[in-house]
Amino acid sequence: MMKHRVSVFLGVVVGASLLCRLAVAAEPAPDAARGNQLFQNLCAPCHAPGSPEGRNQFAGTESLKNKYKGAVPAALEARQDLPVALIELVIRNGTFTMPPFRKTEISDGEMHDIAAYLSKTPK
Repeated sequence: MMKHRVSVFLGVVVGASLLCRLAVAAEPAPDAARGNQLFQNLCAPCHAPGSPEGRNQFAGTESLKNKYKGAVPAALEARQDLPVALIELVIRNGTFTMPPFRKTEISDGEMHDIAAYLSKTPK
């Protein structure tokens, strides 16, 4: 039952994201290289991978490590299952421990670039 709810939720999020993208005219294509730079500056202070030995973990990475207990990598750059719509949803709305980022903090274009980078990071 829970998997079905999550699937429905992700389907709605992906569908809404696609509709929003169609509604925005002349928006430049997301730039994954710029997204990498933005991630390193804006996201890595909390979401960098840390050391292989488990020391020097960053707050966001440690939180994801505790949440997923090894089922998926804790470091966002190591993930292979992050759709653009989910990344953008979390950036704008936050989660239990991550604050939301307003458009004045991370613009829509920057958010799209970060999402492009994380969804296409070579694994």
